[in-house]
Amino acid sequence: MRIMLFLTPTAILLSGVTLADEPQAAGFRLYVGTELSAQETELDSGGFNTAGNFPNTGTVEEVGGAVGLKLGGEVGEALRFDLGYRKYENQRFTTGSFAPPNPTFFYGSKVELETLMVSAYYELLQTPNHSIYCGAGIGTSRTEVSTNDTVVSGSERDSFDFAWQVELGLDYNLTDSMRFNTGVRYTDLGKTKVDLNPIGGGGARG
Repeated sequence: MRIMLFLTPTAILLSGVTLADEPQAAGFRLYVGTELSAQETELDSGGFNTAGNFPNTGTVEEVGGAVGLKLGGEVGEALRFDLGYRKYENQRFTTGSFAPPNPTFFYGSKVELETLMVSAYYELLQTPNHSIYCGAGIGTSRTEVSTNDTVVSGSERDSFDFAWQVELGLDYNLTDSMRFNTGVRYTDLGKTKVDLNPIGGGGARG
C-alpha cells in the first residue's frame, strides 16, 4: 500500500515567541507553532493476493484533518527551520480485491498516520506584513494499517518509513511576535507492506 498526502489550503497559526525583547543573536529567534489542516489522502493498493490468485488493485482518495505542533528558529529575515509533529485523522479506504474482470470483493482498510519532520522555509517575496514562502522537509512517518476483504485480512502496526514534503504558502504578520500562514503541501509518506492471511488460517501475502 502506498499512501500519499495532499494538503488542501490550510490554516496554520505560528506563534513566533522571542525569548527576549530583541532577537537573541545575529537575527535569530525561537518560535513555537500550532497547525490545523485539511487534506486529501490517496491510497494505492498493490501486491498480490495468492488466496484468490489475483492482484490487489485500486486507488482511492479520502478527505480528513490533521493537527500539528512545531518548534523552530528564524535566521535573519528570510530563513527558518523547525521540527514538526503531525497527527492525521484516522481514515478508512475501500479498494478492489479479486479484480478481473471487475472487483467482486473489496478491501476495507483503516489507516492511522503520524509524522515527524525537519523542515526549512525560505521567504521568496516580502512586504511589511506579508510574505510568500516555499518549504521542504524530510523525516519519518508511522503508519498503522488493518485491512479485510472478508476472505483475507492483515494488519501492520508501527511501520516506520521515510517521508518527505514540499509546500508553498503565504505568511501574514499579526504582530511582531505572532504570524498566521496558509498554504498547500504535498507529503509522501512512503509504502507500508501488509501480510495477508486467509480468514481462518493458511497463508497469503499482499
